[in-house]
Amino acid sequence: MSSNELNSAIAPIVERAQNLINSYAQGKLLSKPIIAIAGGSGAGKSYFSEHLQAALQSRGYRVLVINQDGFSPYNEKNPDALINVSAEKVDVFMQAIITGELKIEVPSRIRNEHPYSSTTPSPYTITHQTVNMADVDLIIFEGSLVLSSQAPYNFFHYCNMGIFIAATTQHMCDWKTEREMAKPRELQRPKEIFDEHVQKAIRVYYDYVLPTKRNATFIVYKGNKDQYVVIEQ
Repeated sequence: MSSNELNSAIAPIVERAQNLINSYAQGKLLSKPIIAIAGGSGAGKSYFSEHLQAALQSRGYRVLVINQDGFSPYNEKNPDALINVSAEKVDVFMQAIITGELKIEVPSRIRNEHPYSSTTPSPYTITHQTVNMADVDLIIFEGSLVLSSQAPYNFFHYCNMGIFIAATTQHMCDWKTEREMAKPRELQRPKEIFDEHVQKAIRVYYDYVLPTKRNATFIVYKGNKDQYVVIEQ
């Protein structure tokens, strides 16, 4: 899908986002508007978030993208944990936005240059940067559980609009296989262990992620080659 085709597909979302920004500027919203983008592993949440950010920035809006992974500390005792997000850290961060703090520490999770090696056992590093919220018009919060209304991951109530990227479990399997194959051969898991991990991920998707679809304002159906169809519900 070309950039022009994607921009056409997401036009209703961009229009709704602009309305939220204008509502905040007019005092109709009490805090900076937040758009949540959820979906399973490999659904294309980051790709979609980047394009939505670019579409809004091309219209002169200042957009901050925050990834749920930034609140997910690497757990050496359980590196394959399928739910590893600190709900407490998310709550503290969101409260800082709601209360109007001007300087906020924004986390991000950056993949290490040589992940899965003896020198960098963690595949990623959590970093922080201080953001002046006066320079931000809208926040995109992206991650698998950002539309959850189930404790302790009740993040949905912070959001003004929700988007759910609906991909198939085959997309998830392909994405996880691609990541596994990127590891050095000696660090790749035996097939039966990797297959078990994928099956657990699929169960987590059906138990925790897919139910959040009902909280979305827009459902984005992903086809092949990053093609998207947007439906408002």
